[in-house]
Amino acid sequence: STEYNLNPSELYISGFSGGARLASSIAVNSVAFQGVIACGASFYAVDKFALQDASFSYVGMVGDTDMNYQEMIRNEEWLNKMMVKNTLFVSHQGHTWPSQKEMLRAFDWLQIQAFKNSIRKSNETTIKKIYEDNLNIADSLKGNSEMILAIAEYERCNVINDSKDEKIKTIIESIKKSKEYKNQIAKRDEISVLENEITNSIFDQFDKELKVAKSDNDFKFWKTELKKLEDRKTKSKDVAIKNMVDRLQFMTKALVYETAQENKRSFQNDKLLYCIELEKVIQLYGKK
Repeated sequence: STEYNLNPSELYISGFSGGARLASSIAVNSVAFQGVIACGASFYAVDKFALQDASFSYVGMVGDTDMNYQEMIRNEEWLNKMMVKNTLFVSHQGHTWPSQKEMLRAFDWLQIQAFKNSIRKSNETTIKKIYEDNLNIADSLKGNSEMILAIAEYERCNVINDSKDEKIKTIIESIKKSKEYKNQIAKRDEISVLENEITNSIFDQFDKELKVAKSDNDFKFWKTELKKLEDRKTKSKDVAIKNMVDRLQFMTKALVYETAQENKRSFQNDKLLYCIELEKVIQLYGKK
């Protein structure tokens, strides 16, 4: 730290996917970091339960077609329960690093926390700018009828301004009473249940077949399920359904690919061949 003249009270850590889990783990197991930016994944299970004494602020970032989207939604609820200062940025993208613009928003949020925790000397001009940027994004999302994301932005405005702005409170209340918002929440909950069911059935079937390193009926389950998913996507006009299918297709592809690599490394050739055959089926039926 002498070489780079670092301020030890302002150390932050970030990572993407497995790197996000690692960054979160390092933050949980040390008291060195003020903040974490976790992109595309949350915590290892063991670290999740050590969060009660967390002294860091946490930014989650995920795309709405990222296979770990539902995990990050549940993670936000968990962090709230654990009373860890946190926020979740959701963007319209898949399993990839957030854009530079999104990352800068994460830095802004951590800067607000640094002001609040007296780690940095508070700066009214900076606070006002960050607040106005958030407000513009919130208004734009509301205008675009993306009510769940709009609420998240207005609530971030609330945190920045220590809930002093009555106008924001009124907007939040009116959105929450709207039919549009209630419908979007109902749809989100319905998709969460459905996605969980499909995910479990995919994992169960994969585990069962992987154990014996073969499919008894020429991958019938996979052909049926993957065709059903593709049909859902093609026939539905609902973006939320299309996003769910994207997530499930990516998750299936990643699951089989990663397992294939594992078995290649451990020379389990029968399981590797099974994965290679299943990958061919996935390529035929799933476009992702």
